[in-house]
Amino acid sequence: MKTIRIKTAMILVLIALTVLICGGVAFAEESAEDKLEEEVEDKLGQLDFSGLESWLDEFGENSAGISENGFLQTVKDIIGGKYDNNAEGFFNAAADMLLNAAKSAFPPLIAIFAIALLYSVVGGFSGGFLKKSTTEIIYFACYAAMISIVIAKVASLLVSASSTINSMQSLMNVSFPLLLTLLTALGSVTSASVYQPMTSILATGVTAIVNSLVLPLFIAATTIGIVGHLSKNIKLSKLTSFFKSCANFILGGVFGIFATFLSVQGLTGAIADTVSVKTAKFALQSYVPLLGGYLSDGFDLVLAGIVLIKNSAGLVITLLIIAAIIAPVIEIAVFSLGLRLVSGLIEPFSDDRFSSMLAGVSKNLGVLIAMILGVGFMFIVTVMLIVATCNVGVV
Repeated sequence: MKTIRIKTAMILVLIALTVLICGGVAFAEESAEDKLEEEVEDKLGQLDFSGLESWLDEFGENSAGISENGFLQTVKDIIGGKYDNNAEGFFNAAADMLLNAAKSAFPPLIAIFAIALLYSVVGGFSGGFLKKSTTEIIYFACYAAMISIVIAKVASLLVSASSTINSMQSLMNVSFPLLLTLLTALGSVTSASVYQPMTSILATGVTAIVNSLVLPLFIAATTIGIVGHLSKNIKLSKLTSFFKSCANFILGGVFGIFATFLSVQGLTGAIADTVSVKTAKFALQSYVPLLGGYLSDGFDLVLAGIVLIKNSAGLVITLLIIAAIIAPVIEIAVFSLGLRLVSGLIEPFSDDRFSSMLAGVSKNLGVLIAMILGVGFMFIVTVMLIVATCNVGVV
């Protein structure tokens, strides 16, 4: 009887210990989650997002999902798993931009086609009655009306492209300090020292090259291409190709060199910083008596909070870049394709100088698209490298 009582008491003790251990583990997990949430909230409160919020107020008309909630709230939604913007919403927004671009391009394209058709009709009715000089005067009048429409639309696209570059430069100026601050807080001193000059070069040097060299070369190529079709005696196609080739060469060279150097240097710095931080964690666990494990866990908790903020902020900034470039790229691409279509339609019945001029302008517009996409691509690569650097809090 006494043995049965002892066994029963031992079983009850084991059950009690099991309940206590399980409850303690659950409490610890809950406590860790709460501590991580508190850590994230504390770090978010210490960071300055005013620059990014101001940028959204000024340039964020195409980023509705972010501009409505604000940058900080969007970061919090991503961290908490509440960000619900899906691919369907993105494609719907892109479809709306495409429709607006088509509506904007349709009137000038119809006017250009009508002018070419009018010139053909006048030439057909006149037959051989008009002198060659009179025919040329009619051509000059129609060509002047056509290029006035083309120049007005191209000037509008040029302003849109320049404004997009400037808005991205402003976004760089307010986002890179935040990302580099978070990187430094993680202990990634080597990576921060690599990225700091590179981000300055991207925000100032690269955009300055684009604005001061590429845009003037585009204007020169387009202007000379238009002038070269005024008369059959004016031959400027080779000079037009030269300016366009210079613009493409500068874009390709700058983007290629920058992306290669940034990737190599950034990855090298990331490896060095990861080793340094892991070494610090190992030192805490191994050489601090009694409290080493607790200090290491606290260290991981702080790092995890910073990593969550850094990666979430990087994602939001990437979305802002895409939102900034997609509308002007679609607008330019639609008008360029429209010019090619009109050029092909009028080629069989109108003067070939009309179709050649329109095709040349369409090709030159590719420089604007490459310029916007190139700057945006470099910006995204830089942000993604910073996001991927030293994610020790989740390793």
